[in-house]
Amino acid sequence: MEFVFILNPYEFKIKWLISTLIKNIVFKSINIKGISILLALFSVVGFAYGQHDFQVSWNAYTTGETIEEDPFNGSFTVSNVGESTINAGDTIWYGYFINDAIYDIALNSDAVSGEVLEEDFEPGGEIVIINNFWWPLFGSGITVEMCAVVYGVGYESYTGEFYTGDDVDSNNTDCVSAILPEYVVGISEENEGADISISFSNQKAFIFNKTLLQEETARLEIYSITGKLLYTELINMNWGTTQIDLPTLNNGIYIGRLISEEVQISEKFVINQ
Repeated sequence: MEFVFILNPYEFKIKWLISTLIKNIVFKSINIKGISILLALFSVVGFAYGQHDFQVSWNAYTTGETIEEDPFNGSFTVSNVGESTINAGDTIWYGYFINDAIYDIALNSDAVSGEVLEEDFEPGGEIVIINNFWWPLFGSGITVEMCAVVYGVGYESYTGEFYTGDDVDSNNTDCVSAILPEYVVGISEENEGADISISFSNQKAFIFNKTLLQEETARLEIYSITGKLLYTELINMNWGTTQIDLPTLNNGIYIGRLISEEVQISEKFVINQ
C-alpha cells in the first residue's frame, strides 16, 4: 500500500534542520546535548506523521449477529482511533458492502457516500451515520453478508486499492448476516380479497384500497427483473383507487413494490408496446 504525504512549510523546515544537524555532527564525538536535540526533532516529525486509523461499528447490532428486520437499522459510527487529526474540509468516505459488492448508504450499487468535515476530526472523535431502510429486492428470503465500511480520507481511499489514507485496515468493516424478507410477487387466490392491492397497465400504477378512511403514506418502488431499483416515489393512498404515472419504461418484465406501515405487496408486470 502506497502513501503520499504532503509536507507543509513547518514540516519542511524541521526536515531541513534535521538534515543540517546530521551533516554537521561528528558521530564519534556526539555529546549528550546533541543527542537530546536529535531525539526531540525526530519526535516532532514523528508527531507530524501520526498514524491514520478509522474504525467502523454498527450502532444497533453486534459483529457476526444474524438480523431479520425490515426495515433494517443501517446506522453506524466511524471513529478516529488513530493518532492524527483530520482537518476540517477533508472528506471521510463510507458505505456498505453487501455480499462484497459496493453500495452507498442509499443502496445505490457501485457507489460510495462521503461527508465533508465541518470541523477537525480529532483522535477519539466519532461520526454517527443514521440510516434506516426497507430492503430492496436483492432476493426473497435469502441471507446476505451486510457490512458497514469506512474507506478513509480522500478520493483515493475508495478507488484502486481500498483504504488508501488509512494506515490500519483491519477495523474498516463491521459485518452481520441479514435475512431478507420474503416477497409476495403477484396476488394469490388467498389475497384476492385483500384490502389493499396494486396493478400496472400502460405505464401507470393503480392502487386499490378498500378500507382506509384517511390518507396514508406509502412508497412505490419499480425494479428490473434482475433486482435493480429503477424508480421510487412517496405517494398518498386514499380510499378507492389511486393512480400514479410511471416514468417511461422500455419493453420488458418489471417488479413493482408497495410499502406502507400496513402492507408490503410486490407485483410482477410486463411492458410491451
